Amino acid sequence: MNEEQKQKLILNIVQFYNLFQKEFLDSMPDNNNPELSPLLFKILNEIHFTGTITSSSISKRLSISIPNTSRNINKLAELGYIHKNKDKDDKRITHLTLSQKGLNLIINSNISTEEILFDKFDVLSSQELEELSESFSSIKGLLIKMRDSKK
Repeated sequence: MNEEQKQKLILNIVQFYNLFQKEFLDSMPDNNNPELSPLLFKILNEIHFTGTITSSSISKRLSISIPNTSRNINKLAELGYIHKNKDKDDKRITHLTLSQKGLNLIINSNISTEEILFDKFDVLSSQELEELSESFSSIKGLLIKMRDSKK
């Protein structure tokens, strides 16, 4: 692949990412939980997507300062939405996971999001939906391959 093709690929990835993120985030219902700010809700979603994560990874992925991330993580733990577990080998590392309360909130939010996305799918034919599903499956597989080759 030459430089021009690589640049085109990167541009397509960035454009896809921005469009997909906008469509997905626009489809998410407003968080009606008065305990959670939009940032706290984003952090919960990030923990859900990864399963187990560290504060520093959340900070990097969501572009939040480490002190701000720590304050928000502590707030989520105090409210009972997450569990904080020290690493067995390195006590400086804390792994974050959703509590049942956090998982229930995310599941209910995802159900609402699915309903909104299902309505958006109505404009696509069965063939287009199948093509879209296969494309996402292919992209997922290629991204996993790229990720796993770095290990």
